[in-house]
Order: sequence, then C-alpha cells, then structure tokens
Amino acid sequence: MAADAAEDAKNAISRFFNDITKSDTTKQVLVGAAAGFATGFLSMKAGKTVAIGVGGGIILLQLANDQGIIKVNYNKVNRKIDRVVDKVEQSITGHGPSWSDRIVNFTKRNTPFTVGFIGGLLIGVGVSS
Repeated sequence: MAADAAEDAKNAISRFFNDITKSDTTKQVLVGAAAGFATGFLSMKAGKTVAIGVGGGIILLQLANDQGIIKVNYNKVNRKIDRVVDKVEQSITGHGPSWSDRIVNFTKRNTPFTVGFIGGLLIGVGVSS
C-alpha cells in the first residue's frame, strides 16, 4: 500500500516536471517562482532556528579559520561530503546519485524555471521574516 502511494507520487512528480520542460518560458518562470516562493516561505517558517544555528556555526568556523585557531582543508571537506552524499543516496535508493544528477541536469536545461525558483525562494524568505 505505501509502496503504491510512493510510486504514484513519483509518477506525478515526473509528469509535472516533464510538462514544465515542454512549456514556454513564461510558464516555466511563473511555476518556478511559485515553487520557489512556497519553498522559501515554508523553509523560513519551519527552519529559522536551524538556519540560525547552521549559519552561526559556519560564521564561527570561518572566523576561527581566519584567525588561525583551526585550519580547514576545504578540498578534503568537499571530497568527503561528496562521498557521504553518494553513500546516503545509494543506501536510500539502492541506486547511485541519480536524483541529484537529475536535479542538476534539470536546472541546467531549464534556466527560466531555475531563475524563477530562486527569485521566488528569495521573495518567500523575505515575506516570511
């Protein structure tokens, strides 16, 4: 039962994105803006504390690195993060990093949607503050 619902949701999402990619630029920008706005608005409402904690942690890490208190090897950090992300995706989906590849490819092929999404996200973040 749950597997059927998950498969139905996956099919609906695939159909939605296939429809968007075939739409004109105006529709892609508007749908992207609406999706970005909703994402930004909901993220801000649900994640202000997390955002403050993560943002503050990043700032403190950078300040400590700048002052010589710690030394961060960002190339090594990025390589490890990439490996962890790939392993998590493999364990969750049973496949390689296909969803992230799809998202990256989608955003590259559909620049109007991506720009609209980012604009809507920023507006959603600004409105919810």
